[in-house]
Amino acid sequence: MEKVNVRNTFFLKGIQLCVDGREVDVIRKILTHKMELAIQRQEVGERVFRAIGESAPAFGMVGTLVGLVQMLSSMDDPTTIGRAMAIALLTTLYGLLIAQLIALTISDKLEAKNAIEKANRVLIIEAIIQIHERNNPTAVLDILEAYLPEKQRNLREDDPSPGANTGRRATDRPGGSVPMNRQATDRK
Repeated sequence: MEKVNVRNTFFLKGIQLCVDGREVDVIRKILTHKMELAIQRQEVGERVFRAIGESAPAFGMVGTLVGLVQMLSSMDDPTTIGRAMAIALLTTLYGLLIAQLIALTISDKLEAKNAIEKANRVLIIEAIIQIHERNNPTAVLDILEAYLPEKQRNLREDDPSPGANTGRRATDRPGGSVPMNRQATDRK
């Protein structure tokens, strides 16, 4: 186990739980709890940028009011009215730009990233459970393939290029074969 290089620490934790002989319910509970905590931590950043995006237009309006007060306070000098009006209008624009182009965009990207991360972790949990139950690799592939988008499933099955790595074992492809002395239960 120590010789295998696994970069995903969540997957590594699940494999370690399997190797340690934990029960399926315990593995699922530990990994689900770990997933929920990680997602909660990631959602903090999303909420911060969403709050900035929701409040930035209000700060722009405050700037508009400051510009209008400055404009009205200097009505006796017509040369300052234009500059004060520009400040009033620009602060509204800045508030909208900060909200729409920066803060809400970042928040939406973080939300999408969190959704992908959660889906990946659910997939990993399911894979760990299938590994723990020592299911046939082809059956595991079929179960986990349901998590892929339809387009990716079709690409894997319909790839006509010779020698393409479809993720399937040789016996699953037409004309494929595996040496007869190997069985699904053989372990290295």
